[in-house]
Amino acid sequence: MSSRTLTKAILRLLVGSVICTLFLGGETSAQNVPKPAKSAQNAPKPATPVQNAPKAATPREDVPKPAAPREDVSKPAAPREDVLKTATLREGVPAAEITVATRMIEPFIVSEGGEVTGFSADLWRAIAAELGIKSRFTVYNTLPELLGAVGKGGPDQVGIAAISITAERQRVFDFSQPMFRSGLAIMVPENTQSLDIAGTVFSTQTLKAVGIFLLILLIPAHLIWFLARGRDEGLPISERYVPGIFDAIFWCAESMGGAAQAQPTRVFARIAAVIWVYAGLIFVTYFTAYATTTLTMQSMRGDINDPKDLAGKRVAVVKGSTSARYATGLRARIVNVPDFKTAASTMLAGEADAVIYDQPVMLYYVKNEPRARLAGAAFHAENYGIIFPLGSALRRPVNETLLTLVENGTYASLYKKWFGDDEPPH
Repeated sequence: MSSRTLTKAILRLLVGSVICTLFLGGETSAQNVPKPAKSAQNAPKPATPVQNAPKAATPREDVPKPAAPREDVSKPAAPREDVLKTATLREGVPAAEITVATRMIEPFIVSEGGEVTGFSADLWRAIAAELGIKSRFTVYNTLPELLGAVGKGGPDQVGIAAISITAERQRVFDFSQPMFRSGLAIMVPENTQSLDIAGTVFSTQTLKAVGIFLLILLIPAHLIWFLARGRDEGLPISERYVPGIFDAIFWCAESMGGAAQAQPTRVFARIAAVIWVYAGLIFVTYFTAYATTTLTMQSMRGDINDPKDLAGKRVAVVKGSTSARYATGLRARIVNVPDFKTAASTMLAGEADAVIYDQPVMLYYVKNEPRARLAGAAFHAENYGIIFPLGSALRRPVNETLLTLVENGTYASLYKKWFGDDEPPH
């Protein structure tokens, strides 16, 4: 082989090697470079929407949209009248101002410097402060006017003064539990203390005493008649029961005063006579002391001391009150007046003999009026309460607060302030 031919062969070989190297090297690099993912049968496919898969939320017509700013947003909403009446600070306590109907009746309701005060007014203020409510007093002239105002009022109406709890009123009103224990009493003029001898002699007590005396007198009379009848020369008593028993009674009555003209002579009759003389002296002494004490007490107390003494008397009562209803059963001559002060002035003017009314009110009155006094003890016990319209939601919270005031001592301090006693009646 010639050198020329050899050179060409080498050149071809080199060119071929270079071409192969270039070709093979590019292919290898291409294999090492990450290729883009190709879709394959087992390759995860992108998720496709499923019929029951949750879809993206879309706006619904019934979903409230954000409120757009309004022109009057900055202005506070005006309170509505019906909202005020139903809104409550706590259950049963209206947010609206409470109207408290009352009337002047010392010491329960008193006017001092134009302000309503007194035991009942102070008690209501303590209740209102405990409940956190506002209230104002409206004063009426008479009890019927007060009751009428509460009966026609709304749920924010109450009444307080010295209002007795009765079955008749319970049918048309709601009452709180008793806030004060009271009773009726009789007031008379101070100058009625006089000595009525005829009235004392023929009084029921005196007649009873005389009847007892006559019954006791029959015992020794029968004994003397039995021992001396027709047998005792010194004591002539008929042997027959009538008129013999009357002879014996007359002799026993004479011997009590030491004026017996005849004396028995038989032994047993004389013993019985001596025993009766001393027993009779004891009985006469007791009867004399009883009569003297009765006359003295009657002169100090007067002729009116209890409800039975009012029969036929002129009695002033407040129209529509419990005292007026009670007086109708006493056979008294009723004088109806609008209020207690008028009743008192009617009595002091001589137009009535007595007044029947609530004892606490009259006790307060006689402390400041020397021309009047109370006669006898209290009777016909009754209770005062706070009055509400039927079905009032205020009744329960007021009752709960009354119990609280009793337990924490507030009630006792108010009672002492207006009545002076350390402890209220139970």
